[in-house]
Amino acid sequence: MKIITTENYIFDILKLLNCEEDVVGAPEDVILNINKNNKLNEPNEITREIVAKYTDERSEISKIFSIKNEILFDKINKIDFKYLFMAVKDLKDMQVSNALMQIRCQLAKKLVEDKIHIKLFSYNTVKNIIRSIEEISDIVGKKSNGVQIAQRYKAQLVNWIDAYYERIKNKKVIVLREVSEKNFQIYGLWVADIVNLISSKNLVTSSKTDHMNVSWDDIRGLNPDTIIVAPNNYTLTDSLKTFRFLEKLPGWDDLSCVKKTEVYFCDGFSFQSPLNAIKEGASYIISAVAGLPSGVITKRDSFQRLRWVELMRHKI
Repeated sequence: MKIITTENYIFDILKLLNCEEDVVGAPEDVILNINKNNKLNEPNEITREIVAKYTDERSEISKIFSIKNEILFDKINKIDFKYLFMAVKDLKDMQVSNALMQIRCQLAKKLVEDKIHIKLFSYNTVKNIIRSIEEISDIVGKKSNGVQIAQRYKAQLVNWIDAYYERIKNKKVIVLREVSEKNFQIYGLWVADIVNLISSKNLVTSSKTDHMNVSWDDIRGLNPDTIIVAPNNYTLTDSLKTFRFLEKLPGWDDLSCVKKTEVYFCDGFSFQSPLNAIKEGASYIISAVAGLPSGVITKRDSFQRLRWVELMRHKI
């Protein structure tokens, strides 16, 4: 079985199922990593191009058409593969439907002659992430293994929520994706869904976008019970450095979460991937909202609370 995937998220699932050797096309950063281990032959140029253009902006399928159609589909028709796996935020989105129709028209001959299958998977909610694991495992002939993995993720999340429900319900929570003088962003999609699942309140009311731009006044207006600082592509060390900027913001000391030191700093990588988010990211969110120290349901010293940051400010 030979597979092209346009999304790191799908490759992560295939890797969980030990199917990475079936992948003949993947996002460029995945390609570079697995080439080091000689698990994937160097893909042709168009395979790199199609997935790199698509994945970089984490947008819908239509972004593929930023490449000239006639060049793209002339080359992709020459690639030997059986499945084209794509990930989208919302399977019901009309834009996705239109883009998929164009792809099918362009690949019509190959779809018939080589029996190519195009499969779409959604990643906007925890439920859809679990479903994707189960559906992909069924396609690659590892349904039993996939169901076990999916149910393990689901059971772990449910167990955490049940165990700490009284401590996490009805809390106002913000998970910051970007912190800067020009902009604040709050995580959307699967991260927003996790916050909703634990019965907490979020500024992001929809999981249809990967982030939401907000102002500092918006955050002050919500007066959150918990703030989790996990900027995109930041390590824990980088995240801790944002404290010096945050503490100077007007009204910082007046926030309820600051007074109670319910501000937590962790790395942003644990929220970027859907699979990481429902495992590591969820454990950070639940730990922070429930007031658990690191090491209870997370790795030890994997995040830091505001009180520790204030005491260690001279080392940050």
